[in-house]
Amino acid sequence: MKDIFIKIIDEIRNKSPSIHRIIISILICFLIVKFWNLVVLIGETLLKSIISLLPHMVSVLVIIIILITIKYFFKLSDEKSQKRIDVYSEPLIIKSEGRKYISVNLIERYGQLNGTYGKILEVIIKNEVDNNIDYVKGYISLYEKRTRISKIYFEFDNLKKAFNERIFYNFITYEMEFWDSFDIYIYEVQIEDKIDKNFRIEGNYFIRTYFLELNPNKFYDFRVFGIKTKYNLIWFKEKFREKILFRIRYLHIPLIMLIMFVTSFFMLFILIDTGKAIIDLYNIWRDCFEQMVNII
Repeated sequence: MKDIFIKIIDEIRNKSPSIHRIIISILICFLIVKFWNLVVLIGETLLKSIISLLPHMVSVLVIIIILITIKYFFKLSDEKSQKRIDVYSEPLIIKSEGRKYISVNLIERYGQLNGTYGKILEVIIKNEVDNNIDYVKGYISLYEKRTRISKIYFEFDNLKKAFNERIFYNFITYEMEFWDSFDIYIYEVQIEDKIDKNFRIEGNYFIRTYFLELNPNKFYDFRVFGIKTKYNLIWFKEKFREKILFRIRYLHIPLIMLIMFVTSFFMLFILIDTGKAIIDLYNIWRDCFEQMVNII
């Protein structure tokens, strides 16, 4: 019955939007009349909430402004920190020397994946022939100082001419961290009626630099007062030390103590006052929900 009613309403909306608006208005008026006591109760509760907040408005606004400011600087720090990472770690792109049917690009970069920062490896396979590749299966071997440390398997079909296929995009594991060369082995490749099996494609190698790997603390810091956040705060903490703490060193100790005392007292008053506002709102809406249960 419910589905039939919805279909009728949709049909009316498609054929005559004006009639649909009239029906919706009638339904809204019907619900307001039917649950008028509930509408009045919610309105009265909202009014009580506004009145109860008025004596605490300054404290609430201060808390809101502080939270918005903190979030703004945390997001700014995250952006600035990432820019610095990008400067020190341009994407490393290593292309295979071999071009038999396919070529392979390995791209290593520092970035964010699923809300987490780290070193990411992307593997792209490119079609190097003038036809579609109907099927290909194989693996890529990663080496560190001529020792194979990992394999990345791939298998796909219907790779169009001049198109690419991403076969891997994830964080680099501990075992893969210091790879410095690769090659490709193909179990089977099929292009139209031609099938080729069991051959190797020459990869490539490079000399790895270890500056970023050996200095992670210079680029990443997600904690504030021991609590982990989703923002990289290294830029914010450096600026705070440079702009605030460095200048505080040149102030007289009595003045520093006075500033700390006044700030602490002010924040304590704001927190206590905001707490009272939250308790008042809780009591108001608790009474509202209790009355709503009786009305419904």
